[in-house]
Amino acid sequence: MSPSPWTPVDAEMRLRAIDEALDAAVDSVKVARDAEVICHGKYKDARRAAMLSPACPKVTRGGTTTAERDAWVETEANAEEKAYDRAKADREDAVDDMFKLKDQGAIVGKISDLVRQAYAMAGGR
Repeated sequence: MSPSPWTPVDAEMRLRAIDEALDAAVDSVKVARDAEVICHGKYKDARRAAMLSPACPKVTRGGTTTAERDAWVETEANAEEKAYDRAKADREDAVDDMFKLKDQGAIVGKISDLVRQAYAMAGGR
């Protein structure tokens, strides 16, 4: 069973729904971006704190290498790095959702134009 044809009112309602959803999606991107910035700051703070920690291995000739020290620092900041990566992915997902709605709006707008033309040609039936 195929869906019934749209009326100009149907098209207008769908455009309004997409417009409202797009406003919400833009707000979601802003919230996700703020969360990402906060998580990035916490990750950098954790790395800095680990690097300056008395427990941080000291690089010495014939002893601990820079790579070993850096690996220790990254291990210490691992939880914050994962939170930052998750926040970054969440922001990217929110941006993807926003652009999907934008694209849907363009498609529904084109369909709306066609519906109006069809109704005009049919005499508004």
